Amino acid sequence: MSSLTSYCDKIEEKTVMIFCNDCHSIAEVMGNENLIIHNLLGGLVLESNAHDINYLRHCIDEEGASQIVIVGHLNCQVLKHLLDDVSGITLWEEARSYVEALSQEMVSLNLGLYDRGWHLMHRHVALQVKKLSGIPYISEKVEADKLIVTGIVIDDREPNLLEETNLEIFETLNFKLN
Repeated sequence: MSSLTSYCDKIEEKTVMIFCNDCHSIAEVMGNENLIIHNLLGGLVLESNAHDINYLRHCIDEEGASQIVIVGHLNCQVLKHLLDDVSGITLWEEARSYVEALSQEMVSLNLGLYDRGWHLMHRHVALQVKKLSGIPYISEKVEADKLIVTGIVIDDREPNLLEETNLEIFETLNFKLN
């Protein structure tokens, strides 16, 4: 494992890093000239959010980004809020359904609480990478070898803990992506 700072220091190409709004580690990498920081609530990629998709398109076409890294973080209060929310707000319905299914899948793995948190976040990151990679504009860039979409998980309470998400393992669990 490495730290977020050391991971970002090794990045040589222009990279968009998608952080959750709740992640406290963004400040560690703000000065890196190769990074474009983008915040998404819960790190949830929504193709229906034209603003975010247009921003990513701008980063790729205008800023020259050749990589997108989705950054998951432990103890995410946004995902926890979605699990606990009983307000019935339709705006959150898709995200709430996704997080509930993700949480149920992790409980079924019979892991300890700490390991379950890491697995849940890696699974979430892998699913968001898959979802982002499936958006036509992004998939065209990936297929043309002009863009890499990947993910990492950090423990923003312990700045020295960072793991790259093994997409092949965490995409192939039984969970169905909304």
